[in-house]
Amino acid sequence: MDPVSWCFLYGLLAWSMGISHTQEAGYFQESPSNLTSSLGKDVKLTCSVLALGEPPEISWLRDGEAFEFAD
Repeated sequence: MDPVSWCFLYGLLAWSMGISHTQEAGYFQESPSNLTSSLGKDVKLTCSVLALGEPPEISWLRDGEAFEFAD
């Protein structure tokens, strides 16, 4: 195979790997929404994500900072 064909083949392979990586990212089936509560009140945060492969790591933010969960 000539060098141009090899370059094309490698480029096609790299492009297809990028496509499959994007598909594995997943998406929200049910979008999270804003929640307002009074100080000291319990709240329940929910979302539904569909993803292929490893389960995604979900992080909740409050004012741009990672939210601390209580047990």
